[in-house]
Amino acid sequence: QNIPQIPMTMHPGAEQGLPFELSQMYQRMTSQGVQVPLVSGMLKRAVKEMDAESLRKPAMVDAWMVRQILNSVDVAKNPIQGRYHVFMGCTGQGKTTTLVKFASHLLLKEKKTIAIISLDTIKVGAADQLRIYAQILNVPFAIVRSREEWNVAQAKLGHINHILVDCPGFNLRTMEEVEWLKEMIPPAEMDRRLHYVQSVLARDEETFDIAARYQMIGFHDVIFTRLDESSRQGLILNFQDK
Repeated sequence: QNIPQIPMTMHPGAEQGLPFELSQMYQRMTSQGVQVPLVSGMLKRAVKEMDAESLRKPAMVDAWMVRQILNSVDVAKNPIQGRYHVFMGCTGQGKTTTLVKFASHLLLKEKKTIAIISLDTIKVGAADQLRIYAQILNVPFAIVRSREEWNVAQAKLGHINHILVDCPGFNLRTMEEVEWLKEMIPPAEMDRRLHYVQSVLARDEETFDIAARYQMIGFHDVIFTRLDESSRQGLILNFQDK
């Protein structure tokens, strides 16, 4: 007679060859948005490095994973290094807000003199918003509309420690946008730092796609925003791994 087959349910992570003891951690990491190959690789390393008794204790697995993440996330050693700080990225990532926070930190904590420059003559009201922030902070503000104007800015702001530059939000879908941004940001010889601003609310595939286009210009570090609005922050690990 045909005996009905009862399907066996596999534990989370079984397809990746992970033991049952690590299924809880596998679920937690993937629910945070960390990509499966990355989680699988980390947990396979845990199997090799931890003894069988430790693997059965969730607290030990937690501690191992925390240490692994802390050791693997590469944090910028000196984010305020450089004279010109350029904030770039696509629309809605929090560039202007980040610039203002950065300005407040330099002004109040580091006791530096700063100036704010906007390159955004495209979005209506973008420069006006930044001008109001500059007035509140009581720091110089300017709009640069061509590459030649950097020499004027350099001459007038020679006594300033740090100059923060706000770029328009571009997806860089055309080479015209890439060339315009390359042309408009401060020249490389001006001791500049290029900060790529990225919201953790974005989808991974879109994020990687746009960041790859920004690599044509190059950036020194990534500033992740909207962490307070997000419950899934796996994008930080995925982005660095990519």
